[in-house]
Amino acid sequence: MFPLLEEPHGCPVCASERLRPLHVYRVKPRTQIAQVANLALMGCERCGVSFSHPLPTDAELDNYYSGTYWQERRPEDMDDRTGGRRERIIRLRGIEVDLLAPHLQLPRTRTPTVLDFGCGSGEYLDAFADRGWQTVGLEPGEIGEQTAKRHRMVAEIPAEETFDLVILNHVLEHLKDPVATLERIAAATYGGGYIFASVPNLRRLPEHGRLSYVMNGTHIVSYTLSGLRSVLGLAGYEVVQHFDQPEWDEHHGQKAIRLPVLARNVGGRREPEGEPLAEAIASLLDYAGEQEEPEGERARTDPEEVARLRREKKQAKKERREQQASEPPERAAGPVARLARRVLAEPPGGS
Repeated sequence: MFPLLEEPHGCPVCASERLRPLHVYRVKPRTQIAQVANLALMGCERCGVSFSHPLPTDAELDNYYSGTYWQERRPEDMDDRTGGRRERIIRLRGIEVDLLAPHLQLPRTRTPTVLDFGCGSGEYLDAFADRGWQTVGLEPGEIGEQTAKRHRMVAEIPAEETFDLVILNHVLEHLKDPVATLERIAAATYGGGYIFASVPNLRRLPEHGRLSYVMNGTHIVSYTLSGLRSVLGLAGYEVVQHFDQPEWDEHHGQKAIRLPVLARNVGGRREPEGEPLAEAIASLLDYAGEQEEPEGERARTDPEEVARLRREKKQAKKERREQQASEPPERAAGPVARLARRVLAEPPGGS
């Protein structure tokens, strides 16, 4: 294992100690929560999620989300002053709701109710209300106050069965203990009810190339489909539909950066199966630009192979630059072990 500031004490999702290093990266100031600006990405072999190490403390999370985060999410950022951006989002949310609808088995004796956990300015709720649903939102701060003018709001998840569907759009990647939140939501969801969750898509990283979108100071847990399936299963949910239509990413130029799934509350704890971390490792290998797998299974699952392939790609880039320019190219980075020593030793303000 490459050197870390301290050893992780288990996966924050499933508590397993079967962990392996996958990557190391620097946090941009805008998303920096903790004092530490250089983080390792650790992968859990049991449940398949990847998470930042070290994780921010509860106090650091509370301080960030009660201050900077909400200041950056001002209501005026969503209105017509941005050229009709809000109207476009409402239209796209309506398309997504219509894509969800055929997969929902809803009660016929009452009006279905949806909770949008982290509803922002309420575009999902607007779309559901237009289609006859009862709508409830959960969103602190000034944005929540604006949304409350159109939808019923709650300050916390109810303790009793209340909802037929809960929306978690770009929420789970922010949670240090996502299973605990999902278990609370399960208790507030009718038996057979649903969660719609959308998170940044680690598996599609080689296609969209947005590393800082998948992992950064606020996105502290990263998901592939296998990892997301494990997390939902541990809270009693079963994935019934994975959406991969281009409409889900129209807002992002139809690059497949989101991982949207629909899961049903089936009760009971479902343990992870197979090798759920393999997807994340394969993604990082592909992102490194190495499509072939010269040493078979080991090339897909061994972090040292990830390091070697990344080093070879960077060395190839260096050689190409030497041919194209007279000045020396930027020094190629070494393997993960050497990269970790260098990056973690640099001050936060370094390059």
